[in-house]
Amino acid sequence: MKKFFSPQILRESNDLFASLIDLIDSNYIRDKKQILSDILFRESLKGGNSTSFGKVFVHTARTSGISAFCLACSQSLDGCLEILLLWNEMTEHILDKLSKISHFLQKSAEKNFSCGQIICELKKL
Repeated sequence: MKKFFSPQILRESNDLFASLIDLIDSNYIRDKKQILSDILFRESLKGGNSTSFGKVFVHTARTSGISAFCLACSQSLDGCLEILLLWNEMTEHILDKLSKISHFLQKSAEKNFSCGQIICELKKL
């Protein structure tokens, strides 16, 4: 798991997203530039407001730059968890997976899970 110096600084540039994309298994990546472009477009639609659950920040995008549903996460030095969710098509299976992840992150924020607990549970979903 890579560690970042400051999510506030990294969120202002492409470094955060590029670092999270680098965590994805290269077998699933078709086009890194397309992935980054789709993430930045999605983030611009949100006006820079990330979806968050406590100290967990979630970034999502549908992109043709990957071949399957992918999740990458990293803990910053200040204890925040950055999660990147990517998918290439909108299927019932993907919607179900996104729903389970969202439900889990809401529950983890209510119960004040540690970043380690969240990462372990995300691996099971």
